[in-house]
Amino acid sequence: MTQTHDSMTPDDFRSLARFIHERTGILLDESKRHLLEARISRRLEEIGLETFEQYRRYLAIAPDRAAELEDLMARLAITDSGLYRGVSQFDYFERTLLPRLIAARQDSAQLRIWSAGCSTGEETYTIAAAVRRALGEELPDWHVEILGTDVINAALQQAELATYEYELPASQAGSLEPNDGFIHERNGVVRILPAVRALVSFKEQDLRDSLHARRGGLWDAIFCRHVLVYFDGPTREECLGLFYDRLAAHGQLILAHGESIKSDHALFLAAKGSGQHSVWTKRDASEQELEPATPLNSAKDGAPGGDAP
Repeated sequence: MTQTHDSMTPDDFRSLARFIHERTGILLDESKRHLLEARISRRLEEIGLETFEQYRRYLAIAPDRAAELEDLMARLAITDSGLYRGVSQFDYFERTLLPRLIAARQDSAQLRIWSAGCSTGEETYTIAAAVRRALGEELPDWHVEILGTDVINAALQQAELATYEYELPASQAGSLEPNDGFIHERNGVVRILPAVRALVSFKEQDLRDSLHARRGGLWDAIFCRHVLVYFDGPTREECLGLFYDRLAAHGQLILAHGESIKSDHALFLAAKGSGQHSVWTKRDASEQELEPATPLNSAKDGAPGGDAP
């Protein structure tokens, strides 16, 4: 028999939103009340609770409270990252930024890219496919490290599978080719090629744990798209400080379309020539390490994900 419970009141929402903010840094405003109610109502039934206040207390004192909080974050997460989501940004990355990074790293033959808040891994694999195309036959001579991190373990488990289910439009059904790093099979499954999978690793990481993140060394490029928008101002600034500290002098930070940094920000400024792609460089970075390079082929036209924000 299905258990019923009352609707979420404004007080219920404020109590839960405050708890989530204190534990995760994620800020939920009143407009998210119905979303929060919809995402956790079934959970109340699963664990036999009658009110949202009981659920808040359960989050705080349950023996498996850490796992419960992770489950809640997974229920709230927007995990539709998509292969080539924001294709114009990947076009800029592959045609402009990546050739410069490769030119700057010729002596060491090392390339490190961090996909922060990678969700189920599509962004991370798209980056890896671009690097594979860019290096071509030179790939075996390079040490390439592409790391995807997220706070939600369930999302990372999906990423590790390197397999996705997509219902592509008929116009795109044949658009994925082996050179893209993905194979679209007839049953609606998109499979990541082993050569692309081999460039990628995944790790559970909370961006607010700066001490942990700082153990990872410096990165040539950092992608953090559709993540900072969920944080409050202080947490967002903490993350930007972390990215500044972990970004190599010649590297760049890629945020999502619509995510911006104030023009007078102390740490970052818009990258030269990046247009509206929301690409940022360290304010005190040396431009000499990124000499202009011949653009490579653009990101796959018509690839799934479109130019969604």
